[in-house]
Amino acid sequence: MQKVVVATNTEEYQNDGSDSNAYERHFMNAIVANIRWVLIPVFCALTGYTDKAVRRKIEDGIWVEGMHYRRAPDGHITMNVEEYYKWVEQGA
Repeated sequence: MQKVVVATNTEEYQNDGSDSNAYERHFMNAIVANIRWVLIPVFCALTGYTDKAVRRKIEDGIWVEGMHYRRAPDGHITMNVEEYYKWVEQGA
């Protein structure tokens, strides 16, 4: 599954280069979640696609239901981030 940082501590990260571990220590308090299925607005934020582009790929059959996307019980379309990255890597 894709790991996504969903929140970090509120301190601003600054490093003059003298401490090579400063970045890791700064973000040690980050909340990390494994995310597979996300709603279209989150998918758009992660990938840079617009809502319209995502829906067009679904309508055109480029992304397959059950693999790249599925409908949640409440009718929302959820996108499979893991399968998206596989699609990108295959050069579709």
